[in-house]
Amino acid sequence: MWRILVLWGIVSTSAYAARVSVSVEVRDEAGLPISNAVVSVSTQKKLMFGYGSRPDHFEWTSNVTDEAGMASIGFDCCTADFSCQASAQGYYGEKIGKGRFAAVENQDLTMRFLSVSTNLSFVLRRKICPIPMYSHGAMLNLRIPSWGNYIGYDLMRCDWVTPYGSGETADFEILFQREEAEGIVKRMGKMRFAQDGAGAYVSKKIVSDGLVSAHVADTNAVYGTEFESMICVDRRHPAESTVKDIISEEEYMVLRTRPKLDLEWNVISVNYSKIYGPIRIDKEFHFGQSSFNPTPNDPNLEYDVTRNLNRKSRNRTRP
Repeated sequence: MWRILVLWGIVSTSAYAARVSVSVEVRDEAGLPISNAVVSVSTQKKLMFGYGSRPDHFEWTSNVTDEAGMASIGFDCCTADFSCQASAQGYYGEKIGKGRFAAVENQDLTMRFLSVSTNLSFVLRRKICPIPMYSHGAMLNLRIPSWGNYIGYDLMRCDWVTPYGSGETADFEILFQREEAEGIVKRMGKMRFAQDGAGAYVSKKIVSDGLVSAHVADTNAVYGTEFESMICVDRRHPAESTVKDIISEEEYMVLRTRPKLDLEWNVISVNYSKIYGPIRIDKEFHFGQSSFNPTPNDPNLEYDVTRNLNRKSRNRTRP
């Protein structure tokens, strides 16, 4: 049986390919066409059964857009599935990973195409001013070192403040508590901005393969000072457990921290940063990615992934 499974994982076969075409439109956020954008299509060279694939299993075909932002790509396709991506100088690239032509599967697993042409469109976001920041990728196991106490977190150092870590300045504080009564377990977390003038607001991520946040922070937004998460588990009915994150996978948080005040308690200086969701406080502090702008009063949130000021990070980061 094991030998059969191994063979199944590597079997490939030839199939009759259809000549197909994809018509692609590329525009910017204002709806204006982008010329000279490179549009590429990838499809399997032949039918692959089982698990695993390599780059040499795929065929790539490219073209560039005209003044109207249009490009047509013709290629041979045997599986009806393809992926498509668009890129242009000065813009964030985008990808559609699951394109498909209308087709039905024959008994021999080959495809009978019902349509050999399809249309796609891309909206590319412009690169305005990507800057280096102190950024850290997703941390799945940043253990909370002490329960029941507020602990400061330093976004520039990407660590707890002393004595729990190497951090020096608390941009916000984290609290984790656990309670149990009558079979109900509550694991509660709080994210607090204790300094006058500090806070955060939450926005929906922009659907993109590149920059998913705004280019700049909204300096006139309402900045909240406390955010909560909770996990509630009923030991008698574990399937009915509830989870409330501080923010979800589809959201991001913009932070205003390290405020400096004048003699009349007016804010004269702050630092801006962002955290991609989800944000969850349990036995660990989990978030998608943080990016801290070290320049006071600069609301730029467009992070340059090639110039990370946090040299310790080995995690993948995004704009």
